[in-house]
Amino acid sequence: MLFAYSFAALACAYALQGAFRALDSGPLEAWFVDRILAADPKVRLDSALSGGSAMLSVGIAAGALTAAGLAALPVTGIEPLALPVLVAVLVAAAGLVAVAVLVVEPEQGRGTVGESLRDVPRFIADGVRLIRGSKVLAALVAVELFWGFGGVTFENLMPVRLAELVGGERPAAVLMGPVTTGGWVASAVGAAVIPLLSKRIGVAWSALLLRVLQGAAVIGMGLLAGVAGLLTGFLATYLVHGAANPLHMTLLHREVESRHRATVVSINSMAAQPAGSLGLVVLTSVAAGSSVGLAIVIGGVALALAAPLYLPALRAERSRRRAGERFEPAAAGP
Repeated sequence: MLFAYSFAALACAYALQGAFRALDSGPLEAWFVDRILAADPKVRLDSALSGGSAMLSVGIAAGALTAAGLAALPVTGIEPLALPVLVAVLVAAAGLVAVAVLVVEPEQGRGTVGESLRDVPRFIADGVRLIRGSKVLAALVAVELFWGFGGVTFENLMPVRLAELVGGERPAAVLMGPVTTGGWVASAVGAAVIPLLSKRIGVAWSALLLRVLQGAAVIGMGLLAGVAGLLTGFLATYLVHGAANPLHMTLLHREVESRHRATVVSINSMAAQPAGSLGLVVLTSVAAGSSVGLAIVIGGVALALAAPLYLPALRAERSRRRAGERFEPAAAGP
């Protein structure tokens, strides 16, 4: 991306980014869950994942704020928008070093890269069969379809709506840096405090409630008047967004064993991608043909409609509680 000055170069950069996201979507979190359970089998998984999600949100908030500051610096010989990308390359290199040093795996069962590539179709097929055979997993993956569709509202349509309200793209662009930072700070706060709620009413009930609240917050973005109303809805959306993700992933991890964990997490992430593509087509068409506010409201309704899909997980949680079982999955095995 740093050296891209043509469509082909940009397409190559985004293809590599897509490959990275596909490979990154499951393994690191699966490794984290296995390691945290191996260290303490009695750990509250929702609390552990909430801590990780909070740190991720803090990192994104810091990145958004830093990028805005770097773009404003007058550095001779470097384009303003290229400087944040250059710094991002250095940060990514540091991330690679951190993974190499800190992500330590047991040697047992590890094969060659060629063997891993040949096993990809089998692991995908096993993951799909596992999801099809579990009502809980199928419902949780279906939640991602609604999230992918509705997420277009606060990820793509919100800046368009802001430009309408402040009278142009330039003043909206000036605001989006600090606004985005504020959103991710709110996300970190939501992730940090949600274990207090899930401990009292359960993970599944909390996840269901948050899905309704996120839909309501997005609908507020579309309906509330003025810049203040839009930003209030946006911050509330990200507050709930940060709180909801670790709970959703906790419910997912409860249903899978270690050897399928990375595959199922990746399939869960993958489900949001085509739904997001559909949301971009449908909601931007509504925005162009009617209004951005209406498109945001439709996306908010879609987010709220996913709430009943947590009912299978809620029933499973109640069954485990009645049976006196722990809610967390087994630690990593061979």
